[in-house]
Amino acid sequence: MKKKLAERKNSPELYYLAAKVAIQTGDRSRGESFLEKAVQLEHVPGFIYMALADIYKKNHNIKEAVETLEQCTLKIPYFPGAWLALANHYIDHQAFTTALAILQKGYKQFQDDPVFQSNLAWLLLENNQETSRALSLAQSAYEKGTDNLAFADTLGWAYYHKGVYSQAAWLLSAVEKKAPNNGFIQYHLGMTYYQQGEIGKAIEHLKIAQTSEMSKHFFHEIDAVFAEISKKKQVGPVTEIPVDQATLFSSPEIETTEDDMIVPQWKK
Repeated sequence: MKKKLAERKNSPELYYLAAKVAIQTGDRSRGESFLEKAVQLEHVPGFIYMALADIYKKNHNIKEAVETLEQCTLKIPYFPGAWLALANHYIDHQAFTTALAILQKGYKQFQDDPVFQSNLAWLLLENNQETSRALSLAQSAYEKGTDNLAFADTLGWAYYHKGVYSQAAWLLSAVEKKAPNNGFIQYHLGMTYYQQGEIGKAIEHLKIAQTSEMSKHFFHEIDAVFAEISKKKQVGPVTEIPVDQATLFSSPEIETTEDDMIVPQWKK
């Protein structure tokens, strides 16, 4: 690598490879130095910025990691990874307003990308903004990836925010069966059951959500629900409701909201 770098000093890709070699041999500091030199050159690929931000993060240099991602969004606005990583950084620190502003800006370049559509929809919902737009974005993302559990979860959460609880419960319960350890899905499903008056089911799923690694994002909301349940003295066994076997596997009817009736848009 030393020989190659001496021959081609202006190649960011070579500095990236040198960084990988240094890191693999245990010299993380030297690897970081190589990456820092790489991003100072011209025509730097986005993945090199991502590699530098990642090594900064692992070394707990969070400010430098964020600045590197910001630099990438400015120099390579059509590289999606930096926008998503930057938004996720602020989501992880529960700065949802900042994350939304970043993704709104990045979305201009990626309006047909289902990942951007779903992530933006989720952030709009978390910021209690434009729920109708969030639902439209979530539906569009789901149409492009019906097998993607994150897209389905976001769509279910959008139905929840629109007050279409039976549709939300139908979709989220299907997703929960495939990803029972996902805290967000458990939280979303529990909140939906709570709004439907299914208190026993709500408590079950919200307690699972409380024990997940993601609980920091919604433990206040769960505490508030449990306090409300306790206040109303609704905790107790849930009465079994007879199920019509003929309609057990059909999609539920959709409640009327303040808007016109919402019809699911995904492909069957």
